[in-house]
Amino acid sequence: MRSSIDMFRRRGFAALLVAAALGFAAVTNSPAAEPGETVPLEDVPHVQPVSPDSLLTPSPEPLPGDAEPAPVPAQNREAFLRARQALDTAATRLEAANAAYSNMMAHHYPSGDAKAAIVTERDEARAAYDEAAAAYRELGGEIPAAQADRFE
Repeated sequence: MRSSIDMFRRRGFAALLVAAALGFAAVTNSPAAEPGETVPLEDVPHVQPVSPDSLLTPSPEPLPGDAEPAPVPAQNREAFLRARQALDTAATRLEAANAAYSNMMAHHYPSGDAKAAIVTERDEARAAYDEAAAAYRELGGEIPAAQADRFE
């Protein structure tokens, strides 16, 4: 009596052989010619060669979405850095609060006052993040779309 693992291995190997045969058949049937017909090599389409050095040179024109952020004036630099640090701290707090809330909801535990404390912390963390984000935007900062989407 054979184990189910041996049967699976044998069937898996057979499926692999069939897939390889089909792939081989697809490769040998070139779309450049009908079956039984030969095509001169000059008529077969080729890709255009690309120089490896062309990847090192910057593109001549910037893409429309790649606008550089405006530089921060020197007198606002310290306030800007403090706002950015406050935003990062608020984002970390909100991530922790969201993780605690998700864990609580997944396990249906805790309940009562502990549950209320987690929900309150999440709401306060959300308010702190929104406030820090508004202060950061007011000073000319831009929040990356990936970070903004994560907390909306």
